[in-house]
Amino acid sequence: MNDQERELEKQRLRELLQSQHHFPGSYTFKVIYRSEEGMTARICGVVSESTGIEIREKNLSVRESSSANFLSMTLEIDVQSAQDVLDVYEVLSNVENIVSWF
Repeated sequence: MNDQERELEKQRLRELLQSQHHFPGSYTFKVIYRSEEGMTARICGVVSESTGIEIREKNLSVRESSSANFLSMTLEIDVQSAQDVLDVYEVLSNVENIVSWF
């Protein structure tokens, strides 16, 4: 995918988010990642540092898989715009040991 195609895809996603959610407001992110000591804090730290969005501990929950190899985090984040959502997804896509995010 070239730069122009990537930008068109981002615009499409931005428009979809704007049609489905009210901004500013709360947005829920789900993140599945390999169970590793400190990984939850690392994910929250990277998202906050990269986007400037505050993540409050009361707005996240973590569950362990039955095998204890993976964790599932639910983040309820206050965002100002669809672009904030896309920025968080971009950050998550670059964090090692994250298996899935949605």
